[in-house]
Amino acid sequence: MTLAPTLLVSMPQLVDPNFSRAVVLLCKHSAKGAFGLVVNRPLVTSGRVVVNLGGTTPSGMHETISTDRELEMWIGGPVEPQRSWILVADDEDASEEARVRIADGLYLSTSPELLQRLMGPEPPARTRFIVGYSGWGPGQLDAEIQESAWLISDVDRDLIFETPAAHTAKNTVALWRVPDLRAEVGDLRSRGLMFEEQDFGGGERTIDGIMTSTEPDGGTVLNAWFRDGDGNWIGMVEQPDRPGEPPVQMGFGASLAASDLTRAQAWYAEKLSLEPLHVYDDELLVYRQGATHLSIYATPSAGTAKNTVAVWRVDDLRAEMAAMQARGVVFGDYDMGDTGTVEGVYTDPDDGTLAAWFMDSEDNTLGLVEDHGEPVRPQ
Repeated sequence: MTLAPTLLVSMPQLVDPNFSRAVVLLCKHSAKGAFGLVVNRPLVTSGRVVVNLGGTTPSGMHETISTDRELEMWIGGPVEPQRSWILVADDEDASEEARVRIADGLYLSTSPELLQRLMGPEPPARTRFIVGYSGWGPGQLDAEIQESAWLISDVDRDLIFETPAAHTAKNTVALWRVPDLRAEVGDLRSRGLMFEEQDFGGGERTIDGIMTSTEPDGGTVLNAWFRDGDGNWIGMVEQPDRPGEPPVQMGFGASLAASDLTRAQAWYAEKLSLEPLHVYDDELLVYRQGATHLSIYATPSAGTAKNTVAVWRVDDLRAEMAAMQARGVVFGDYDMGDTGTVEGVYTDPDDGTLAAWFMDSEDNTLGLVEDHGEPVRPQ
């Protein structure tokens, strides 16, 4: 019995580093083996990219297409990285001869015309250029599934195409403030979570997953880091209250990366009228608005996240946009397949919620949201 088509989600007990935190679209499966494509490993190229179209010129040379622009491709697996595929949702441009059906509305295409469009300045939506693939010999994948190395899920095109940036950030994306870090770490470890060992130099490092540091006023701060199932870095912190300041609020806050902290501080002051509550040398800015914390810290990994890293919820999105545009903030336009932004504003077709996106000085994507749906209230 074939398992294809399906999505395979790797579990922690799978020791092969090629599939750590991988999501694989299983395209073929039989007694002879299996073929699939990892769908959550993006790679953004720099420099010139040349792709063989598969044909030859009249002079006998390989027919190729090239581009000097930044090109997003996806690593389908460790096997034959010189081979490539185009994964398409509802592709109407490629002929029936140039595509192979994987699931309803999901195809692998070999169309040279589609490849040329994909490498052009306006690539088609819901289309991916994938290099390499994942392969298993007879019975190999079946044995791994029996060992609970893979979780099996139904194919979901929206999951594949509309969450493309998972796992891209190399920096901490959220900070979780807790009253008792050691107790939280112990509880999470009992559920199978692994805390990462870190060495920041200068004696700042974790011991058994926890880093202890001392603030200028003598207070002790504890930090720990782990990665969620999608490879996002989450930081935990236990920090004492400071005299003369409101008590530290527990819960999650955004954590943003900056390659130039001085530049970031100036940008947030000029464009968003935000001033930091605390400045820690050339390492960390801490902002606070009501119960919400926002941290910006210096790291060479700044700009690696390709997804929205922080969102402000506002009462009047267009008014906020106008005020920010007057300060020089530029809002982007995005093509989301069947829908997209109009003059920088996305309107949810179901409930009318509005959203808009812009970038800060450190290439972090930030968003504004005006909720029109049922508000989320704490239980």
